[in-house]
Amino acid sequence: MSAAGKCRSSMKDAAGTRWVGTGGTNDRGSASFRLLQSKSQKRAFNKHDRSVRLELETYSSVVDGSRAQSGRFDGYDATMASLQRLLQCLFTEEKDVQAIQTYSRFVPDDTLMLGVKKIRASDSAKCEVSSVLLCGTKAALSERNDVADISLGIAAACLSSLPAQVSIGFRDEVVSVVCGLLAREECTLHQQSMLFGCLASKPGLGGKLPWGAEKVVDLVVRQSVLRFVGSLETSDISYAEKANYCCPAMTCLQILMNPSSDHEPQTNQPRLSKHAWAILAPLVLDVLPSGLERRRTNPLRQLTLDAVCSFWKWSYESTTPVEQSGCLILSCECFISVLAAIHSLRRDEIGGNTSEMDVRTVARHLRDLIAARGNGTARFLDMFSHLCSAYPNASSSQWQCFLEGYGAAPPLLQSLLEDGTIAYTDNIEHSEHLCLLPSILVSVKSLTKAIPFTIWLASDQSPLKMTHGNFSARLRQATMHLVSCINRLVSAMLGHLFLVQPDIWRHTSQLALQLCECLPFDENSLFLEPISRMVKTIGDVYVKSCTNQAEIHSISGNTIVGILSSKSGTRIFPSLGFVQFLLDNGETVVLSAVVKAHPVILTRDSSLITSFCQLCRDLSLGCREDSRKLSAVLINSYTQGRKRFRMRADILDDVTISLFSDTLYPILQALLIDGCLEVQLEAVSVFESLLWDDWQILLRDSWDPLCLILNKCHDGNDARVIISSCKTVGEVCTVCLSQNGREDDFIVTFNELVCGSMHDALTSENQSVRSMVLANAIRTIGHISRHIYGNEQCSANDPSGSASQLQRLIRILTSKVKSSLSCAGLSWKRRKGIQKLAWGGANALGELLGFDIILRLNVEVVSAAIASLLECIDHSPSINEKVTSASVQALVKLPTAVWRHLSRKCDTVANGLATCFSYLHNSTSTRHQRDMEVITNTLLMASRKEDFTHLFGPNDSAFPALFMYNWIVKFDVSSAVLQEIAASVGDKQSDHVIDVSVAQMFLSRAEQSRLRSGSVDRHLPSFDEADEEEDEL
Repeated sequence: MSAAGKCRSSMKDAAGTRWVGTGGTNDRGSASFRLLQSKSQKRAFNKHDRSVRLELETYSSVVDGSRAQSGRFDGYDATMASLQRLLQCLFTEEKDVQAIQTYSRFVPDDTLMLGVKKIRASDSAKCEVSSVLLCGTKAALSERNDVADISLGIAAACLSSLPAQVSIGFRDEVVSVVCGLLAREECTLHQQSMLFGCLASKPGLGGKLPWGAEKVVDLVVRQSVLRFVGSLETSDISYAEKANYCCPAMTCLQILMNPSSDHEPQTNQPRLSKHAWAILAPLVLDVLPSGLERRRTNPLRQLTLDAVCSFWKWSYESTTPVEQSGCLILSCECFISVLAAIHSLRRDEIGGNTSEMDVRTVARHLRDLIAARGNGTARFLDMFSHLCSAYPNASSSQWQCFLEGYGAAPPLLQSLLEDGTIAYTDNIEHSEHLCLLPSILVSVKSLTKAIPFTIWLASDQSPLKMTHGNFSARLRQATMHLVSCINRLVSAMLGHLFLVQPDIWRHTSQLALQLCECLPFDENSLFLEPISRMVKTIGDVYVKSCTNQAEIHSISGNTIVGILSSKSGTRIFPSLGFVQFLLDNGETVVLSAVVKAHPVILTRDSSLITSFCQLCRDLSLGCREDSRKLSAVLINSYTQGRKRFRMRADILDDVTISLFSDTLYPILQALLIDGCLEVQLEAVSVFESLLWDDWQILLRDSWDPLCLILNKCHDGNDARVIISSCKTVGEVCTVCLSQNGREDDFIVTFNELVCGSMHDALTSENQSVRSMVLANAIRTIGHISRHIYGNEQCSANDPSGSASQLQRLIRILTSKVKSSLSCAGLSWKRRKGIQKLAWGGANALGELLGFDIILRLNVEVVSAAIASLLECIDHSPSINEKVTSASVQALVKLPTAVWRHLSRKCDTVANGLATCFSYLHNSTSTRHQRDMEVITNTLLMASRKEDFTHLFGPNDSAFPALFMYNWIVKFDVSSAVLQEIAASVGDKQSDHVIDVSVAQMFLSRAEQSRLRSGSVDRHLPSFDEADEEEDEL
């Protein structure tokens, strides 16, 4: 069967028709076909389809007949005549025929194909024509280029007119055949360019491909596109010809880079195509025959970037900035696709590797193109913004090209902004400058985000010198000019708000927010005044647009909230009139941001305080749940603002402090018992932000305010409220117990109330709320223990009965830690919850066991707690690493006095030594090595003869005694410890199981240490002098 016949024999066309070859069985056989079709399909074919198929039969017969006779392509005249007749059948107008002939003979131009619209054939016939001519091209490719050229021209015209909804089989054939032809060395540059045109059609790469991304990228990009661009690099032709030849190939690359949908439907973030991942991923993963994985640099990434840069260079050099060609626009689109993909792949990092691309040259090209103000200016601005996002470090170094004037030209971006300002001032509604404004604003935002202002503008003490003077001064002056231009633009928008489109205002607001976040704002900052003026103008837009421009009003509100939440928010003060407008109109979202950033602004005018309290009261009495929640949000924002204000060491006036206790707390009481859980959650979180001044007033006459929040820790069944309450109580403990001058009675009562509440929360049997509740309760115990049990007075006389409270808590925490040792067989979710509680319990025990009051607790309680921590270390290979780490850290905090106290009353010290030496001997990890050595040294210093006797006893036969000896020698343990070991080893009444030679080594080492220290202690047992030489060290 011929090449054309093979293609048609296994293909379904767009209408689902299958063509089956009926010719010979070898590759030179006849290419005649019979059509398998339904009756309805037969009626659908018109006379043009029959004429087309007749000419296709003639064409196939001529091609295959000539090759069958001589083995060469000899039927040139007959083939060309058949192709000319096929052209007349397909195209109704003479200009279309001329367009195809021009496209086939000269450098391919997509505009010629776009002009060919009327093809007198059905989609199924077009599929057949393109398939037969592509396969027939194989025969004529190496011998008659003009036949191959006209065949490819007709095939490209048919494919460009087909829709994307073709069968998978036909798309498979098109891509496979075209890529196979591209691999032929005898293909001319012209023919390869036409083949890429076929590949870029909708039936080619313009739809869902039948293979995976890796195969498509390898076949199309690596084997075809990059190979073709590489051949153009070495071709001795002009830049203009290279750019024109390269256009179809770059179109194929752009199709693969761009996904079918621009944004993720859920996150609204730019979607990255699977082909872009395969092309531009920094690393690729190879699976070796052994099954191991190896990471290496992705070679396609650099090759693709080189190809795109070459296409950009050819397009830029072959055109003038004013007369911008289609190739230049296409190269810009390819660059945008590639830069967007790089930014998505490296979104969590600083940016792409600057050595991958000559960013400096590309940025300067863009400057010249943007300054020319041609038709593609908007896309060049978009490309510049993507360049700043993908390569921020390299792009920011070119700031002077866009923010400073060069020659007689004014600063580029500032002049573009001024054009937009003039358009608004002159009421030019459909100005081209306003059309460019979104792209200009995005470019300015991307550049200012890339520039590290806080670093570069802080170098005045040791200024970085550049060619034209002080670097910081130049950047500061250019930035001030930019801010002034933006200020004038925003003012012009305010004066002509009816002309402002929401999209333009959104970009303007985002730029203002970006400047507030990236510029340095200190007390003497030159940017503070112009930025404050800009924010005030945005506030005026917010007020002016509240009646009939809802979208602009919403955008302005979100921007003001963002600015007040930024680092510059505390230095930008809103006007009293603006705050009064918010209160009068119930603009709770913006008002919440204002009182959080500037709580003292309410006290500047008594009417503002009255309006704020009345608004909170009215919202709390509303019927809707959202209304009552907003009341709690406003109160919470106000208290958070006061707390931040106090943390900055600013002084709060009496009115600001008393406002909460006198007016807002009664409203909060009602919200805490609201029937809506969301309202309760917001009300509970208010207590986290209360100051010590508030608690002094609230608890002056009664403990009810504290009990109100404590009851939320264990009453009720909603997990979120209980979790938040337990966390809030921990913050309350820090605020109330970290103050100086607290009375004993206050400490006693506070301790009893909080510890009792946390005990109830820890012993709760409500499984649906236990995990996070217990975690926060344990955290709260850590808060209160640091302040209560760390108090020297508490440790001395225990005025509040702290010992009994502490014992109860330690028992519960011990049980939480031990639970991590017996969670095998449980579900993953349940195990995770248990391990989280054990981790928190171990951390809390580390706090509690370090206080002096521990020495007066029940020994069994303390030893059981320490034993649970030691067990976690023993079982470290089988439990969560965080639990092991917390247990180690808890034991590190234990003072030597606690170990010595336990050494006299139980075997905890001996068990600790056994755990430590076993861990150091068996563990292959060095993560806790240093901490375990510290614990071991502390235990040795606290150990007595009885501890070592228990350590070397029969119950610990697996103990690594030789390792212990080597460790003692390595760390040069003190003589006192060695004397205790020797006394234990030499005690003949003890039932030791360690090897005699190891025991002798301990005795020898102890004697050597005694002699070096000059001690006259003679209580060591006698030993044979000859055995001293057997000491290995």
